[in-house]
Amino acid sequence: MVNGNKLNIFWKNIMKQILRNSLLVMISFWIVSCGSNDSDTDKVHIKITTPPKYHESGLYVQPIDNINENFIKGADISTLIEVEKHGGTFYDENGNEIDAMKALADHGVNWIRIRIWNNPYDVSWVKDVTGYDIVGAVGGGTNDLNKALALAKRAKNLNLKVLLDFHYSDFWAHPGQQYIPDAWRGLSEDQVEQALYDFTYDTLMEMNAEGVFPDMVQIGNEINSGLVSPQGDNLSSEGAINLLRQGISAVRAAEVAASASAEVMIHLAEGGNNELFTWAFDAFTEAGLDYDIIGVSYYPYWHGSLADLQYNLESISTKYNKEVIVVETASAFTLEEGPDGGNNIFSEKEVATGGFKATVQGQATAMREIMNVTANVTNGLGRGIFYWEPTWLAVEGIGWATGKSNGWKNQTMFDYEGNTLDSMDVFWKVSATETVAQPTIVSVDGLIFELEQGADLVLPTQVRVLYSDDAYRNIDVNWHETGFTTDNVGTFTVLGSADNSVDMTAIINVVETAIISNDSAMKNYSFETGEITPWLIDNGNAGLALTETVSDIHAGKYGLHFWSANDMQQTITQTQTVDNGIYIITAWFMGGEASENASLIKASSGDSMVTDIAKFTGWGVWNKSTVNIEVTDGSLTISVVLNEAAGTWGNIDEVKAELVP
Repeated sequence: MVNGNKLNIFWKNIMKQILRNSLLVMISFWIVSCGSNDSDTDKVHIKITTPPKYHESGLYVQPIDNINENFIKGADISTLIEVEKHGGTFYDENGNEIDAMKALADHGVNWIRIRIWNNPYDVSWVKDVTGYDIVGAVGGGTNDLNKALALAKRAKNLNLKVLLDFHYSDFWAHPGQQYIPDAWRGLSEDQVEQALYDFTYDTLMEMNAEGVFPDMVQIGNEINSGLVSPQGDNLSSEGAINLLRQGISAVRAAEVAASASAEVMIHLAEGGNNELFTWAFDAFTEAGLDYDIIGVSYYPYWHGSLADLQYNLESISTKYNKEVIVVETASAFTLEEGPDGGNNIFSEKEVATGGFKATVQGQATAMREIMNVTANVTNGLGRGIFYWEPTWLAVEGIGWATGKSNGWKNQTMFDYEGNTLDSMDVFWKVSATETVAQPTIVSVDGLIFELEQGADLVLPTQVRVLYSDDAYRNIDVNWHETGFTTDNVGTFTVLGSADNSVDMTAIINVVETAIISNDSAMKNYSFETGEITPWLIDNGNAGLALTETVSDIHAGKYGLHFWSANDMQQTITQTQTVDNGIYIITAWFMGGEASENASLIKASSGDSMVTDIAKFTGWGVWNKSTVNIEVTDGSLTISVVLNEAAGTWGNIDEVKAELVP
């Protein structure tokens, strides 16, 4: 029987190719026609030079001028076998069924990353992270030695190099979750070290016996909080250092025994956090660890800006004279829900924080920008990137754990039906010799401010702009009415121009102050000192931190941002000695809630306490919370209490206490 869907895809691609060939003819004619005028330097010449072995989708990607021919364009495909066993099928651009790993190789991928768990069956602690008992395979790829061998063989048959990622756990290992393998429980510290050495060495020798000795080996996965807990808790501790040393020694011994060579990587998450990496790798340097590569996870919606990534890669590669690799990264191609019915990790919030639209073009641009940062690390020390799980289709039975859904499905490089996405072209296009025009501005985010009469108006010096490559970027803005004041009540418009070329508008709503004064009893109420103090943040887990991101700030230059992957509780508090009287307490909140929120603003004085809900109702929507309290003992305490479900994110600004005259 002919599959109608595949037939439609086939004819659609035939028509695309006819149109594309016609376009190439017209472009070639235009180049020849214009090429004779050497003095005409204002025109943009587009030269199409598609290498014969690559499919040309027409997707926009700016080549990277100085990218090395050996630059790693990798992919972690650790769930692939489990996807295939559950019916996942992949198709090329013409609707033909294809091996997913070959599709990646056909688009320029040259390395494959494979994770390995010690024994991912009947794991004692699986209920701690899934919420229910799982008997047998834990899911998420169930990545044991047999799967690692099978994937490595397929990779080597396609002339792809292999990075083997030891988690040193029976299930997912990442910051805050580094459970010791069940088989090692009850052993002495020396015995655990020996077990880690043996597991590493024996695995590598098994792979060597099968002719697939890896080209690179990762000692632990995202080990920010340590590894093999509790023995290796605290990454700079003697316990953690000794475990890393044993893993590295096992690799070096296996190299000798196998007459082979493998580079050794140490890998942390939070690729934009230079303070973290400096602390960790200073400890590794002091300990004399024999590693070759620094690996970082960098998801633009979790780990800071591209500038943060660039600074960190430059800093650590120079300081430690090591090559650096972005060993995990990804972005989404859609916000539509997939066929498995579960929620996606990547949503509108990730678009806002990461700066790339959830489109095929936005996915490609995100990877291009991360490759560009890495390729431009000084002295060629930026080795490459690995896209994390581009083949993790949303087929039934292949969630992050057995019985769970797949929240990663909209970050694959295949659509929900398994068709190859054009974004995969980014791997070869960054190395192409074509010249393309710079992306153009599509739209500028509008600005709306609500201020009390007489308040200071501080307009941002930068605005967020959407470009034709589906990336949001901040650019400078010049405001034409620099003397605008808020003396009068009403709605006003301030005009400006972004990048000296795009007109933009700020809408200012000025409301009556009534009997509210302009002075706040709380110091640094809008965080404009660039520090948290005198506010105090408790030891909760919401990740409260200052932000300078324009879109995260209600007014001024700074605000507070929070997010956590886990259920969160955290409080920011300030107590001041004040005049007795009635105070109006206000705070501004913006963000997205994962479920019904229980956060609030709280004011207390003596035996009195009042609260109001902190409202998080979506991206770009600022909500004002207000409470009144009478102070009779000369002391006032204000708190913002965050109590949110996992995945909630938000911003806090202008926490004020104003005395009613």
